[in-house]
Amino acid sequence: MEKSQEWKKLLFTGKYLYDNNPLSSTLLSTIYRAKDVETGEIVILKEMKLSQQKQRKLEVQREVELTSKAQASGNKYLVHLLDSKVERGSAYLFLQYYTDSDLGKYLEKKPGKKLNEDHALSLFAKICEGYNWLAMNDIVHRDLKPANIFMDGDNPVIGDFGKCREYDSKMSQSGFTITYMAPEQIWGNENYGRGVDIWALGVILYEIVYGKHPFVDGNQKVEENIVKKDPTFSEDLPRINKILKRMLEKDQYKRITWSQLYGHMLSISSPPRLLDEITCLIDSAKFYSLAITILDKCQILKDKKSKKLFIPHEEFFFLNFCFVGIALSKVNIAIQHAADYKSSTGKEITPEMTNELKIIKENLEKISKEKGLITKMEEFRSVWEKKDEKKDILSSLMRGEDPIDIEHILKTKFCSLVEPVLASVAESECELGDYQQLAFQVLNSMHDLLNDGSEARRFKKNVQLIGRISEFNGLLL
Repeated sequence: MEKSQEWKKLLFTGKYLYDNNPLSSTLLSTIYRAKDVETGEIVILKEMKLSQQKQRKLEVQREVELTSKAQASGNKYLVHLLDSKVERGSAYLFLQYYTDSDLGKYLEKKPGKKLNEDHALSLFAKICEGYNWLAMNDIVHRDLKPANIFMDGDNPVIGDFGKCREYDSKMSQSGFTITYMAPEQIWGNENYGRGVDIWALGVILYEIVYGKHPFVDGNQKVEENIVKKDPTFSEDLPRINKILKRMLEKDQYKRITWSQLYGHMLSISSPPRLLDEITCLIDSAKFYSLAITILDKCQILKDKKSKKLFIPHEEFFFLNFCFVGIALSKVNIAIQHAADYKSSTGKEITPEMTNELKIIKENLEKISKEKGLITKMEEFRSVWEKKDEKKDILSSLMRGEDPIDIEHILKTKFCSLVEPVLASVAESECELGDYQQLAFQVLNSMHDLLNDGSEARRFKKNVQLIGRISEFNGLLL
């Protein structure tokens, strides 16, 4: 780029001019103001240098791809990408220019640098709408802070995806803004996940409503404060304090999960949509419950016919343990959503929903008890923990992590988990007939659903499909 105080041409595109006086600059990227030649619209140009380091190249590639996907999602609370180019050792993003700057500067203009409780909850609910797209696509942002939340009028827009990672059991520790790091990051724990985003969102919400950072008090011991100090809370903000305390829980495994937080915010901002979320959770739990029932039926029939196992003993109990654990977790979240819905609206969820939740939970608990799943888990635990495809799922289930994140791990391990199961199923085709075909239908449907998690409502269609197949063939489930 040429240096000048005036609007200048870019060497690789004639669509935009740019002002080479940077708005901001770091060692790795520079932000400029640019202008659409035809419309005169002011936009943001982000130049990211592509070094020879493999990690840096991956980071830039990830940011370009993720920003493009966010744009395609249509989510208005995610940064709006206009164009992108890769030229001469740099990647360029052309982004919407937000005249109201970022959340930090937005708050600076407010009395006391804060918002009242109702306004704060309304704004934060919009931030959660943006973040939910990341969660549903198995992404951890890792760099949430006011400077990365832009303001389009009164609407927040999440941006800067350079630090984003797909949800994984191990992530890097360096390169983050200390004041928004969670305790587990400061402790150097590689096994952190979505909880770091929940923590950062908690810090941001605290700043929105209190007008100050919960752990910055002038003594420069921010890291020590984050790890050891509890924030101060005002008795005048009971609704926000309740959720803040759960978000700023120092133990990552006791911290509120994303599903719980999102449901709570929906109960405040859009109760009807919370009912939709409850319905999706019910359908998903029913699907897992149905899968267990079908595989169990095949296991029993195979034993009766040939005194052999339909699925190897260890694999069968692992799938049961996974499916029951995920389904029960979803049921419990749905029950919490129902409580949030009642607290917000004064109304109960429908009797049909209440009854379905009760039946599913009782059935899952019955399966767990009859099969002695906890006992079996302890019996096989040492074996499962030695196998990569089982270890991460088992750990997440035992810690009670968010089912959307457990399902992501299950998705990444599904092929290695199910291949031996499908091999056993194939051998049983002649003996079990329609039941065997139904087992294939369940496993294939589960594979499709796990790889299209954004379409959670498809669980209902699969439950209905399997039910119709069973009824048509006179199969008893």
